[in-house]
Amino acid sequence: MKMNKNKQAFTAYGFPAYSGAQELCHQRVYTPDRRHLDWQAFTAIDAPTEVIAWYTKQLGTEGFEADGTGGVWRVPPDAPGRVIHVLPVAAPGPHQSCECAPPPDAQTVIIVSRMS
Repeated sequence: MKMNKNKQAFTAYGFPAYSGAQELCHQRVYTPDRRHLDWQAFTAIDAPTEVIAWYTKQLGTEGFEADGTGGVWRVPPDAPGRVIHVLPVAAPGPHQSCECAPPPDAQTVIIVSRMS
């Protein structure tokens, strides 16, 4: 069975794929110490609270921090190498640098990232 592209992307970051999430963009950012941060943004038509509730069932609350109307999981919590951030589409974040805009029915942005 072939894994769909979005599920494969979430899996590469070590997180479960949110059903119906659509890729918005991805980028690589280099740090002064020559490491890089890869991140990928996805949109969902569900409200951020619904997405957070689903991820809480999948990931639990360890490493979770509420962030306004969104939230962030850091894995591991004390020295995160992987992060998943759930936020409203209109909230400020790296997704605003994407070349394409979120679809009109999108309510939520899910950003997965890892430091290498």
